[in-house]
Amino acid sequence: MKATRLSIATKAFSAWSQLEFRQRVRLFSDQFGPTHAGYGAPEDFKWSFKARFKLCRLEGSTSKWVRWSREEKAAWLDDYAPEKEQEIETYWLPQPWLAPVMVVEGADNLFYAWDGNHRIGVAFTVGMRSVPAIVGFRRR
Repeated sequence: MKATRLSIATKAFSAWSQLEFRQRVRLFSDQFGPTHAGYGAPEDFKWSFKARFKLCRLEGSTSKWVRWSREEKAAWLDDYAPEKEQEIETYWLPQPWLAPVMVVEGADNLFYAWDGNHRIGVAFTVGMRSVPAIVGFRRR
């Protein structure tokens, strides 16, 4: 069942034009400043949907992502009561293709998250090796 739903998502995203991708990612393009490897304007990238973007391509080690994710969750729980509908493990893990992360290829050839840091952290924490992603490949 999951493979079929993922195939449907892949087909839907594959129909997007570069303009549609750029419009969707523009909101997140201020994630990094001009001196950061992950900086760029949406127009600096060629966009596509990858059903299984390999997490090992991201900047940062698995242990770094897991540690960051746990610290973020602990801070959240300290500030707010745990609410099931807001926990990524509850709403995102069962159907990650409904909210793909957004990553871009950096000037250093590593990939950086424009949107989805928390989802990526959870994916690393539960041992996932890939996630659905909208990926910006740097235009050369």
